Amino acid sequence: MEFVLHTHDEVTVVRLAGRLDGTGSATFERDVEPRLAEGALRVVLDLAELEYLASAGLRVLFKLAKRSAAARGGLWLCSARPAVRTVLDVAGVSRIIPLLETEAEALSVARG
Repeated sequence: MEFVLHTHDEVTVVRLAGRLDGTGSATFERDVEPRLAEGALRVVLDLAELEYLASAGLRVLFKLAKRSAAARGGLWLCSARPAVRTVLDVAGVSRIIPLLETEAEALSVARG
């Protein structure tokens, strides 16, 4: 799993690429979560380049959503490919974490 992290007007955007499976989730927890814990209250995960999402990846998403809510922030997902979107829908993620079509739309919502 690869990622690029940047900030737009106090919203942190993380672009994920590759596979968010057991190995990718470990990478996310080791490399991304600590950077987000440093004060990123509003986070957008851009899933446009995410090819695969496993249950370990879902766990990471739920954990991040819980942390964001506890910090009175928010988490938004965007640009999911059809296969990834199916996993998110079947797992009921979209009932908990907003899933938007584009990064621009997610940024607009995250900015409030």
